[in-house]
Amino acid sequence: MTALAPTMTPMAMSGATPSREAVATFLSKSINMMRSDEICQLLRDREAILNPGMKLIELQRAEWDQLGIDRDVGCQTLDRLHLLFPGDADILLQRSEFTRTAMRSYIEAVEGRRPETLQRDGKLERETILDFFDACNTKMDLPETREVLAKHLQETTEVPNKLVVEIQRDMLEVMGIEKEHGCKMLSRIGSDFPDDKVLHGRFNGWRMKAQSACMEVVKAYQASGGQMPGGFITMSPDMREKEAEVRKELDAMPEEKKQELLGKYQPKVEVFMKLPLQNRMEYMEKMSDDDRPDFLKAQMLLVGIMQKQWKDGAARGGAPAAGNPSTSSAAPAMPGIAASTPQQQQMM
Repeated sequence: MTALAPTMTPMAMSGATPSREAVATFLSKSINMMRSDEICQLLRDREAILNPGMKLIELQRAEWDQLGIDRDVGCQTLDRLHLLFPGDADILLQRSEFTRTAMRSYIEAVEGRRPETLQRDGKLERETILDFFDACNTKMDLPETREVLAKHLQETTEVPNKLVVEIQRDMLEVMGIEKEHGCKMLSRIGSDFPDDKVLHGRFNGWRMKAQSACMEVVKAYQASGGQMPGGFITMSPDMREKEAEVRKELDAMPEEKKQELLGKYQPKVEVFMKLPLQNRMEYMEKMSDDDRPDFLKAQMLLVGIMQKQWKDGAARGGAPAAGNPSTSSAAPAMPGIAASTPQQQQMM
């Protein structure tokens, strides 16, 4: 969410820090406020509230007023609890509950405002796109969303790319945009808003959020003893029949030739592996007969690297680094609400 402009007061300038008791009272009162039926109804009212996220921030910050504490000082204190009250697990747990309650309140409000009529044509409004990114990012961070993704991985041993995409597409319609039209318009952000660096940055953050959500779920799965998820190599039916032959050719290939193959195809394979499964199959079917075998070999080489990293990570009790290009198998996706600031830490 966009941070509110700070309002400095004499207390704020003095640097006075709220006591632990005051912080605990703020957190308790804010949690109760966000869970109240009155506030839930207010945030869902499209006519009364233009932006439920900003209204939620306003309501939270107003709780500091009742304690006689400057809003900005109070929010800054929340960001520094681990430094101000080291070893105090209870206050940190209370802050975590506050954060989860804020995320749920925001998502419930957004979903409760789903319009009956969807936009099916025309350019998307900039603010609508930004609101969509915020909603997706927050939805991705909800514990219940992570549980759904983890359950899918445990039951299918497949990276939950498809579920992430479904969450994104559903969120488009929650925001009042028909999903197919919305996907088309999101792909045109570069041409529709060519000089909007803020929007481009938020778009990239949205994609990174989805990728990191998938990788964190995969890491937790692997750390608990799960095997490397499947679904990394995609083959058309005719290539599946020739898989053994292709692997035999790859095994006999000199190392220099393998590196040459990776140099040629790795960027394309990395993009390809981020596509939903159906799009991967369509991509493979459109590929020329000459390119398809080498493209498949490059896939196999990269997956081999990933498997080695996976085994090395298991031996160390860890997992592959999410930032490594050869592990970027997550869906092309979503948000990241901006890094925590005193005015918006509640939406993280």
